Amino acid sequence: MTKRLRCGRGAVIAALLAVVGLSAALPAAAKQARGREEQNQGSKGGGSGSPPAREREEEKQQEQRRGGDSVIVIGDGGDGSVVIAPYPGEGSARRSQGRIVFTSDRERGDWELFLLDGNAGRGRVRRLTKRQGEEKQPRFSPDGRRIVFVARESDPFRGAAEGLWVLDVDNPGGSVRQLTVRRVGADADPAWSPDGGRVFFTSDRDGNREIYSVNAQTGDDLRRLTNDPADDAQPCVSPDGRTVLFVSARGGAANRRIWRANATDGTDAQPLTLSAPALARLPLEGEGDFATPVYSPDGSRIAFFYGSGDHYDLYTVAADGTDLRRLTRSASFGTALAWSPDGAYLAFTSDRDGSYGVFVVHATQGEGAWLARLTDKRSRSGHADWRY
Repeated sequence: MTKRLRCGRGAVIAALLAVVGLSAALPAAAKQARGREEQNQGSKGGGSGSPPAREREEEKQQEQRRGGDSVIVIGDGGDGSVVIAPYPGEGSARRSQGRIVFTSDRERGDWELFLLDGNAGRGRVRRLTKRQGEEKQPRFSPDGRRIVFVARESDPFRGAAEGLWVLDVDNPGGSVRQLTVRRVGADADPAWSPDGGRVFFTSDRDGNREIYSVNAQTGDDLRRLTNDPADDAQPCVSPDGRTVLFVSARGGAANRRIWRANATDGTDAQPLTLSAPALARLPLEGEGDFATPVYSPDGSRIAFFYGSGDHYDLYTVAADGTDLRRLTRSASFGTALAWSPDGAYLAFTSDRDGSYGVFVVHATQGEGAWLARLTDKRSRSGHADWRY
């Protein structure tokens, strides 16, 4: 049985994980409540106190679907250690050895980077950036030592511009360096190559938005990978480093599709073709917009958002376009996907409960399995990424 986890008394820890920290107590509390209810009913002469057999069977099925007594918890374990998650079928949580980076406006009103760090055995939230302006879209390097992110700066004469910056996780204040320089326009959607040698990103530096890559250490060797009248955006490199995913409405398409191309030079660009059964399971007969495609850590699946307007839900599909799985269902906006390093969970940003925050859902246990909000509503948060 997973024990109840007390949220840390630090204000920032409590603000980040108050909701999820309490969720570990739900299975035990529910069972105790049922026991008290049965005793009360028996003492009042209300029959045996046992629920109907069908209700018991439904409860059993729900418990099996959620992994028995295991519940997902990503938060403070009460003693300062970070509880990453208990896995399906396990009865205890894994503590420590986890880093979660996210953006939030919790302190000064500007979007800045924060880190929940449990690798040293004690998890504490600390602010990584203290620059003027807005920081967003953080992504850990494959070794977890660096973070690339987007920073917005404003000039009274030129207006706002967004460029890429890199910091060392263990020395953020003394290591922040600019990777791409923009006076106008925007570089966004950073993604690392598997070897950590290059950063892929979206840029409008040559007119419309296209996919580029740059040397992650020096900022040199800029390569333009796509060149199409339609916007290409939101790159993600495959774990083997051979292909890059992106979204585009190429060929005059009315909606954005997922495309794949050679990660070295952008050649052989082809749309991801979904199987007929997969297309049949998508709303709008597959004519909605696809967004933020991300390879799973082993490259076997692709997670993405799909929908239209302000309504996007989370799906995964096998890399060959088969076996579509729907993970969320709500009339809300969703973005900023990140897989857990073991491929068991997906973190995403959503306003599904009325306030932008970071949510997590199990990737293989069915629609809505272990869905939980990780950040509370006292501030806006988003763009989470993690490493164990």
